[in-house]
Amino acid sequence: MRILVYILILVTLAIATPAHAQVLQQQHWTNRAQQRIQEIRTVPVRIIVLDADDNPVPNVPVRLRMLEHAFPFGVHLTPDPTTHELPDGFIEAAIERGQGPIIWRCFNAINLESISDWPTLQPEPVPAWDFSRIDQLLSITDAYGLGVRFGKIIPSDPGHLPNWAAKLQPLSLTGATRTHVERIARTFARRVDAFDVYGFDRNHHLIDDKIRNPMLRTIYQRAKAAAPRADMMLRFESDLAGRDLAYMLRTVTTMREAFIPFDGVTLKTTFRGQVLQRPLEQALDLIHQLDIPVYISPLEIAGPTDHAAALNLETVLITLFSHPAVQGIDMADPLPDRASDPNSALFDNAGDPTPAGKIFDKLIRERWWTDITLRTNNLGETRTRVFAGNYEIITAMHPPTSAHTPPTTPTPASPDTPSATNSANPSPIIANTRIHLPPAPPQKNIPTLSRPSTKKSTPPNPNPTPEHIIIIQPLTP
Repeated sequence: MRILVYILILVTLAIATPAHAQVLQQQHWTNRAQQRIQEIRTVPVRIIVLDADDNPVPNVPVRLRMLEHAFPFGVHLTPDPTTHELPDGFIEAAIERGQGPIIWRCFNAINLESISDWPTLQPEPVPAWDFSRIDQLLSITDAYGLGVRFGKIIPSDPGHLPNWAAKLQPLSLTGATRTHVERIARTFARRVDAFDVYGFDRNHHLIDDKIRNPMLRTIYQRAKAAAPRADMMLRFESDLAGRDLAYMLRTVTTMREAFIPFDGVTLKTTFRGQVLQRPLEQALDLIHQLDIPVYISPLEIAGPTDHAAALNLETVLITLFSHPAVQGIDMADPLPDRASDPNSALFDNAGDPTPAGKIFDKLIRERWWTDITLRTNNLGETRTRVFAGNYEIITAMHPPTSAHTPPTTPTPASPDTPSATNSANPSPIIANTRIHLPPAPPQKNIPTLSRPSTKKSTPPNPNPTPEHIIIIQPLTP
C-alpha cells in the first residue's frame, strides 16, 4: 500500500510540476517586466499650478487623464467588402479618443495591408493604380489622428505579385517594382508613418532571382526621398525562433553591409501551442543587439483552447511591451470570421470579447494606462510618472488669498491656455489642457526578465529621462 501511495504521489508531481513551475516563473518574470515597463514606457512629470500673479497654489486637485498611448497599438482591419466600411466599434472608439467600446478603445493606429497589396492596387499595368479604397480609409485616420502603416509593398513570393508583373523579365520587373514603390511613397508621404518596402521570406527569394541588392538599395533610397518623414522597413515572416530567426538576423546584417537605407524591421509573427516566455525574450535580446527598432505586425496569438490563447496573449504582450527593442505592435484582425485561427480572435461570433480579448483590454486599459488625480503641495507642485502619450490635464482651484514665491523652474513647453476667472470671483478656475508626453529615448543593456542579472551593479544612468514640466496658470483678466 505504501509503495502504491508513493507511486501516486510521484505521478501527481510529474503532472503538476510543469504547470506549477510555470506559475512560479511567471510570478517572477512578470514582476520584473512591470519594473522594466516603468523604466522604458513611462516618463516623469512635474506639474506646477500658479495663480494669475505667479503665486503657487497649494492643495489643488490635478487629474491626468490619458487619451491615447504614444506606443503604437495598431490593428489590421479589412473593410466590409460591400460597404467598404470599418467596424462601428472602431469608429466609435476613434471619435471618443481613449473611450469607446472594449478592445476597440485600445487601438491608436491601423495597418492598411489588407487593401494595399500590389495585385489589389494595380491588377493591370494600364490603367494605373486604384487608391480609392485606401483614400476612403485614410479619410477616417486623418479625421481622428490615428497612426497608419501601409504594410508590405513588394512581396518576395512571386505568387503574390500581379499576374502581369510575375511574367516580366528581371530588368522589366526591376523597373516596375521601382516605379510602384516610388508612386506609393510619393502619394502617401504625408499620411502614412511607415512602409514595409520589401517582404523577405526564407522560402522565396525574389531578390536573389530577379532583383539584386544594388537595385534594392536604389528602391529604398528613392522611397525615402519621396517620403522622408516615414520609416522604410524590412519585412520578415518570422515566428521569432529557429530558422526564421536565424534567417532574419543574417539578412539584416547582409542588408547593412549592402548599405540598404532601412529604418527598422517589421516582423509578421504568429504564436500557436504553448508560448514559453524565456525563448521569446532571448530572441528579442538577439535582435536588440543589432540596434534596430522592431515593429511586430501583424501579431496573431492562438492556443489549443480560447483560455490557453488568453494565457499566451498575456505572456507575449507583456514580454513585447517590456522589451526596449519593440517600438510598436499591430494585432491581426480581431474578428472571428477573419482570423486564421478561431482561438486567436479577440471577439466571438456574438461580438463579445473572448478570454484573450478581455486580457488584451485589461493589459492596455488598466495595467498600462494612466488616469490619476493628485494634489499640489505647499509649493503648488506635484510629481509622478505616467505612460507616454496624449493627456488631458484637469484642475479646479479657487483663487488663493495668500502669496508664495514659486521656485525657479525651466521654461516648459506651453500647453493650451486654460480658462480664467476674475480673482474677486470665488468660483473655481477649471483648467482643461491637452498635452503630448513623448516616450523616453531607447535604452540599451536592459537586464533580462527571466532571471536577475549576476553582474555587478552599474552606476545610475548619467542621462536619465528628462522631467516634463507643465505650468498651469489662468490668464490675467
